[in-house]
Amino acid sequence: MACSQGARRNEAGILRGGKYLERNSRSIHRAFRPSRTAPILLFALVLGVAAFSQTAHATPDFTISANPSSTRAYAGLPVNITITVTSTGGFAGTIDFSATSGSLYTTSFNPTSVTLSSGAQGTSTLAITADPSCPVPHNVVAKGTSGSLAHTVLIVITVDIC
Repeated sequence: MACSQGARRNEAGILRGGKYLERNSRSIHRAFRPSRTAPILLFALVLGVAAFSQTAHATPDFTISANPSSTRAYAGLPVNITITVTSTGGFAGTIDFSATSGSLYTTSFNPTSVTLSSGAQGTSTLAITADPSCPVPHNVVAKGTSGSLAHTVLIVITVDIC
């Protein structure tokens, strides 16, 4: 009997303690009840952290693209491709253009370089002429270089005989 009475006392103490904790947790919940502005504050905090992380970790760079990136040309006649470079992450500087085309094509850029300010974009026209004696499809790689940064874009040329 002594053991069971001790157990009852412990159970009663636990129950009393449980009620006490439950009663206190309700008052804590009332004191820290979320308001209607809490979601807005949370959104503003997340937005601020996201904006900070994008600006704090942005690496100055640029992108390069070609329009069109695939085209049909006639042997011996030039085809013009617009090469566009765009500043990203606060990049500002001069980008020099070059092209790898093999011996069957001649290439030239106008202008041969562009200077970008932060957030800007620039263009150059790439003229590609296929050798009339050997009209075969070919890939041309246009490259933009600025210091240690370099990016390329592939241009697919299908050549027809005039």
